[in-house]
Amino acid sequence: MSEDQLEPQNGDQQPENTKIPNKSINTNNADSGMPNGYYGQRDLPNLIMAFVLSGVALVSNCFCGLVSIGLAGVAFYLANQDIKKYENNPDAYTKSSYDNMKIAKICALVVLILSALLFIVSFVFIGGAAMLDVLNEI
Repeated sequence: MSEDQLEPQNGDQQPENTKIPNKSINTNNADSGMPNGYYGQRDLPNLIMAFVLSGVALVSNCFCGLVSIGLAGVAFYLANQDIKKYENNPDAYTKSSYDNMKIAKICALVVLILSALLFIVSFVFIGGAAMLDVLNEI
């Protein structure tokens, strides 16, 4: 075969701007928190967990205030951690997951405050009822 047969014809050449990039160029993604070879954005890792914990805390608020306070506190902590992750590296995560995480943080805070208030009110009523029994015996 001659050299001109090995050369691609004009119509066979790939334009410069459509060449496939070499994925081995970026071999160190340790600072971005993304695995090697991964070039897309992803959702924040605890997004679903924060929403689920907030919902379970709201439902458990009817039965046990301390459990509800604990679950809402964990959901609020997870939401804060993921918001900090996004603010440190916004290119690694999607904007929509950041917006949803802010909503999850607000939900967790509302449930936390509601749970704390209901726990305090129930404690006061139970304590007040116990005091009335003590006063009636005197």
